[in-house]
Amino acid sequence: MSGTGLGWPALVPPYRNRLEEWFSTPEKLHASFDTREELVSLLRACDNTLLESSLQLIADALLEWHADNARTVASGRRESRRRLTECLPSVPGTGLSLHEHYNQIALQSPLALLPVLRKRKLATDRVVDRGARATEEIRLRQEYALRLAAIMQEAQLPVCKVLAGVSNAEEAWPRLFGTRRSKTLRNRFRAWDKFREWLLYSRGRSYPEGVADVLDYANERFQEGCGKTVLESLQASLSVIEGVGRVPSTQQISQDPTWQAQLKSYTADLVSAAPPEQPASMLTVAIVLACEIFVCTPGEPSYLRALGFVCLLMVWGSLRADDVQGLLPQTMLLDERGLSIDLARSKTTGPDKRTHTVKVFVERSISLTGHDWLKAGYALWKDFDFERDYLVLKANEGFTEPLEKSVPSSTVALYFRKVLSELKTPKREGRTWKANDQRPLLPGYTSSHFTGHSARNFLSSVGAAIDVDPRELDYLGRWKVGGEGSATYIRTSRQVVHRLQSHIACSLVTGQPKHYIEVDSIKALTDYAAKAGESESQVRRRHTLLEGSKGLGGSWPTLALEVGVAAPPSPVEQVSMPGSRGDYFIVTSRTTGLRRLHMLGCYVKPENCYDVKFVSHVGAEDVDNICKDCKARMKAQAGEEESDPSSSDSGSESM
Repeated sequence: MSGTGLGWPALVPPYRNRLEEWFSTPEKLHASFDTREELVSLLRACDNTLLESSLQLIADALLEWHADNARTVASGRRESRRRLTECLPSVPGTGLSLHEHYNQIALQSPLALLPVLRKRKLATDRVVDRGARATEEIRLRQEYALRLAAIMQEAQLPVCKVLAGVSNAEEAWPRLFGTRRSKTLRNRFRAWDKFREWLLYSRGRSYPEGVADVLDYANERFQEGCGKTVLESLQASLSVIEGVGRVPSTQQISQDPTWQAQLKSYTADLVSAAPPEQPASMLTVAIVLACEIFVCTPGEPSYLRALGFVCLLMVWGSLRADDVQGLLPQTMLLDERGLSIDLARSKTTGPDKRTHTVKVFVERSISLTGHDWLKAGYALWKDFDFERDYLVLKANEGFTEPLEKSVPSSTVALYFRKVLSELKTPKREGRTWKANDQRPLLPGYTSSHFTGHSARNFLSSVGAAIDVDPRELDYLGRWKVGGEGSATYIRTSRQVVHRLQSHIACSLVTGQPKHYIEVDSIKALTDYAAKAGESESQVRRRHTLLEGSKGLGGSWPTLALEVGVAAPPSPVEQVSMPGSRGDYFIVTSRTTGLRRLHMLGCYVKPENCYDVKFVSHVGAEDVDNICKDCKARMKAQAGEEESDPSSSDSGSESM
């Protein structure tokens, strides 16, 4: 039994080193004793020179460690048993092994998969954390909720009396803050903590007694030249604490007219004195071309190429760095229509939002250089598509492979800059775009000009410049989700997004029907390069690729796809031709990700479902369960007693 994550006991180095020498692994140490008597005898047998006092101290520490890790070891044993049950041993001397016989039966009838699916679900529910990012969100949310709760308890706000009789107060306090995200609670706590520190040293108390305390603090911060959002953050924190704390509205400082009037006055002065907001720097077309070439260059570090694919996905999917960590890699699919992947968590989607999840689409023929970056990038990420609730993993030192650890969105933005710094200047040789290895596209530290939001605004900005309907541009960034309803967005988004992506890409390549002018974005980049000590003219030459009304030059589409993959058959045609697409189809739930197997002819219609995959053969790794109605039909076809299909729950699939 290995890979349980069990660590060594926390002993001082001489004794811990001896344990590692005697037992080699923590698992062996944990399994070597069950009682104190067994442990004492074992320690004496290993080292008879130990003093009795040292022996008893070591025994106490090991027994405590043994008890604390009992559940971890038990989970590891269950996982080991699960793996054994799914791997039948080979039987020598026969034509086919038991495992091969089992695979044959499973291919002929998916009913044979039921025992494995049942055992796998039970084991997974016990030992696997399906979402490290969601778990971290819950942990941080509870942490900052309890910190804010401590502020209310310290101030003895009315809500404390309400919860005085609650048996499990630790569970009740965090839920007072509703569905506020951990970042929201964190910002409220940080803003209040600074105000509380001022109160302690200036007034000798931890909670304001009246509006005068807030006015004095605001005036002092204003005289210091604070940021334009500092006082607004204080107001937001005050509003949350008083609202959740059940302070009567007539006594709430946040609702005091005098404070609100002064807050507006302070904010207006701070905004007028602050420098104008700068939008995220616009990517140049040369950067997009260089990224495509980079992803398709085998000589570059493999995981850095995979991150280059993420950069292009951010460009064509209009994604922020934070959105990237809400993508579910196990849902990434590349077919005849293009690439699709589920976005489960963003500012407008998530389990506590109206829309739980949406899809991000990239049309299959999208390529400005003729390099099939979608196929190359998809192949790279298929090696890292194990189930998790985030996309980008932590890179090793050389960016050759990832570590199985999540990274925050700030690190994703830094990886974005790392990819940009490695890009080479694209050059055209005949009809082929190649990289000039001797000329970096962004020399020195010029890549710092761009942020994690730069990729998101590229497609919509180019679309607006070439007169695309603004109402349709909202589909690119998924701004339509909240406006017209998630169901309408899901039904129409793929077609609209694909059409817009093709239209914009065609305009960049051919310059028709209207060419894109990127003088402003190149000017901003060259100005930054000059400040960074780089040659302004050199950077301008390397990024100036558009030739006026000719665009990049060439014809559209630039990517020559294989014959027959340009237009997939509709779901209705797929059902009418069962032999051509398989006898089964797998429906993936939009809200839970559950993969349910159906037979053709099931009353669950593929054309009404969100994510459908047609198959001829099914393996245990392909599905999570089987539609009850279809299961009854399978049993009837196999000659078994047919069960009552009226209890089918297959209709619960998210359409």
